[in-house]
Amino acid sequence: MTDSIIRADAVLSARRPGVTASSLRAGTEQSLRSVYSLGHSAIASLPGSLHSITEEAVTPFTLACFLVIIVEFGERFNYYTTKILYGSYCTQMLNMTSSEYNIFLNFNDFFNYGTGIIGAYIADAFLGRFKTICASAPIYVAGLVLLTVSATPLGYGDWPYYPDSNGGWAYPAFWASVTIMAIGCGFIKPCVSVFAAEQLKDEHGNDASPRTLERLYLWWYLSINIGSFIGPLAAPLLSGGTPAGLDNIIGQKYQCSTNATLVPTCDEYCPGGCQLTPPTPAQFEECCTGQRIGLNYWLVWGCWSLPMLLLSFSIFYIGAWKPGYIATPAQGSYLGDFFKLLWGAIRCLDGGKPSDGKPIRCFEKLKGVAGMPNDRLIDEFRMMLITSSIFVPFSLFWFANSQMYSWGYNQCDPALKIQGWMDCNQMQTMNALSILIAIPIIDFAVYPILTKMNIKLTHVHKIGAGMVIMGAAIIIMGVIQIFIDKNGKYLGASSSSYVWDDPDDPKQLSVYVQMPVFVLSGVAEVVGNIATLELAYVGSPPSMKSLVMAFGLMTSCGGAIIGFIVNPFYTPSNSIYFQFVTGIVVVLFGPVIWFGFRNMKTGRDLMPELFEENLQDVIRTGSLDTSMMSTGSLKLFKSGSGTGAAMFEMGSKHAMDAVTSGKAANPA
Repeated sequence: MTDSIIRADAVLSARRPGVTASSLRAGTEQSLRSVYSLGHSAIASLPGSLHSITEEAVTPFTLACFLVIIVEFGERFNYYTTKILYGSYCTQMLNMTSSEYNIFLNFNDFFNYGTGIIGAYIADAFLGRFKTICASAPIYVAGLVLLTVSATPLGYGDWPYYPDSNGGWAYPAFWASVTIMAIGCGFIKPCVSVFAAEQLKDEHGNDASPRTLERLYLWWYLSINIGSFIGPLAAPLLSGGTPAGLDNIIGQKYQCSTNATLVPTCDEYCPGGCQLTPPTPAQFEECCTGQRIGLNYWLVWGCWSLPMLLLSFSIFYIGAWKPGYIATPAQGSYLGDFFKLLWGAIRCLDGGKPSDGKPIRCFEKLKGVAGMPNDRLIDEFRMMLITSSIFVPFSLFWFANSQMYSWGYNQCDPALKIQGWMDCNQMQTMNALSILIAIPIIDFAVYPILTKMNIKLTHVHKIGAGMVIMGAAIIIMGVIQIFIDKNGKYLGASSSSYVWDDPDDPKQLSVYVQMPVFVLSGVAEVVGNIATLELAYVGSPPSMKSLVMAFGLMTSCGGAIIGFIVNPFYTPSNSIYFQFVTGIVVVLFGPVIWFGFRNMKTGRDLMPELFEENLQDVIRTGSLDTSMMSTGSLKLFKSGSGTGAAMFEMGSKHAMDAVTSGKAANPA
């Protein structure tokens, strides 16, 4: 099943205009599905394997295809390099409280995941994918340049103590820079993976074989993971905050030592005071003897991230000159039709059609209403929403996943002991590492063993299990917090205000105690998130798969919205309650999903006539009956005649408009 889904993913990514499924996935989500293909291909090559892969022609990769892949490598390299340092930079340099940092991280996730659908719409409706990438790259670079400059002494009124007073502008510049980068990222990601697949078309405009596209996404997987591991791996070592790493190049800054509150000189100054105002010479001598704080963020972002991003985009631009790209013009977007239906449903418009007994009756009533899409397209939107219903409770999964990083960093700094190259930032990379290890184990061992035991796991079972595992990870974080609270207390709104009950003998756990938390969160993504992707493909009409995947991605935005509501009430002192309550609720939602959706019927179950079975007639005849409108032909439609005729992909909005208006000729 998984292998066939990946094939469908590859085909749709290259052929389907609009907000494509594979291109809308976050970097990790793309990696997960690609490594599935890698594993199945490896097993199929073994002698006597039970798996078989249909032999298909493999088109050699073009240079243009590789040049587009480089864009994804550079973008992911920068994304993860900047994100991994946000925790220490926000709390130690920008003086954010723990609650403010949590809210910021929700803001960053919301914008990076939410702007993708806007970028896809711009590309499909107006600019085309190539021009959208070209226009978005400078936006991305501008945001990173602003972030780098704001982290230098130029952004601080009194380096390195005043980020937003005494002439400092580092704080507002930081928010502006991450917003600009999120816009650039969101506009690029919906376009770049599909644009790479377009470079493999032959001279007649035919797509590469599914097997070739599978290979493309393996390379895509490699580019994402090389970028997301190399960047974060070196960033904490260069930032100046890790004992085993590079020293601070410009100035020094330290946290208050754990016993600073016992020193009269430090009264009302510590804890946390070293991060707020410049200490007097006596205060610096007696109070600021804690851990060194990293100041080399400008070095990491300006001399590590920026060159890689500029190099990647430069290579992409050069590729437009030679060897040149296959650039498909804008093909139209279905998003407008979808929002038109939503607005019609809100207004309770009614075309008087009798009920067909299927859910979402408010959409069915729009059939026959002037200005609304054709009946088949309305049904496809209905089936899309039915399949997407399980994504609503899954937003809680992504809320918990996001707090692994914000609450996890607050818990770690300064209560846990940093050892060697592993610090509070570096520990977060264990999530990605566990994903890479868990995928082959679960796919090639756990699932086959369960199958042999006649334990059949549905998508709903896997999604529920992912919720349970994620909740368990948060509960383990709460157990760690019990030990931390037992041996000390927080005296302020920031995690840096933590002091030990016995400063002379602090009972400090190693940073490695958080490893099970991040490992389990990675396993939860493999089990639960992949199941949502698979369900979106098998349960949605062909023309709607991309939008269903868009809704799946928007669950991350849903998780961020929950974070906006919850995190203003979070403080380090009450963090243990947030961790246990969140963990228990997420665990309980696993069985809720199992029982609540145990009889779930997808769009395919309810209206099988909307699916692939009817596409062959479309491909063969090149024409559509308006009562059975389909959008999945593998050919191109030619609108009009003569040299000025427009060529449209059959699944595109423009092609459908040409067909329904009677202006389409035979397929090219």
